[in-house]
Amino acid sequence: MKRERTVTSFDFSTVLAFPPEYELVLNRLPSFHWIGGNRRFTNPRAEARAFAEDRRHWIETMIVAEQRMARFDDQPTLYGTVGYTVTLYSPTLNRTDEDNAQAALKTLLDLLEIPRPIKNGSVRGYLGLIENDRQLRRLLPIMWERSHIQRTRLQFWEIPDDTS
Repeated sequence: MKRERTVTSFDFSTVLAFPPEYELVLNRLPSFHWIGGNRRFTNPRAEARAFAEDRRHWIETMIVAEQRMARFDDQPTLYGTVGYTVTLYSPTLNRTDEDNAQAALKTLLDLLEIPRPIKNGSVRGYLGLIENDRQLRRLLPIMWERSHIQRTRLQFWEIPDDTS
């Protein structure tokens, strides 16, 4: 059931006042050291391997969370501009810089797309939540909360067209 709402300007409080259209909770934190903004690789192959490994780990985490891979011909779950928030749960609150944390989320955000084949026979996307990650707009700074389980929680809202 779709909720109707009218927004005349990009008012975060109005969008966030509604329950999210989709929520994804995964028992894993982003790889801040290997994928985040402070990563250092001696060559492009090492960087590509690190991103492929991070992708594999996120997919395994999604499988454990019972998130199935979308089919190539599936329609995305959310359309248009999609606002999202990120909450990271960790036993320690050793926060990384905001920009480094966002960089570490890159692989996960790419997996939100509809799967599609790309060059060299590999596949981009996985979950089928959105058509393309260009639709995404982070609504709030990345939040950190203390928890005994490492967890990444993303919440998503479709933002009306007149607010983009």
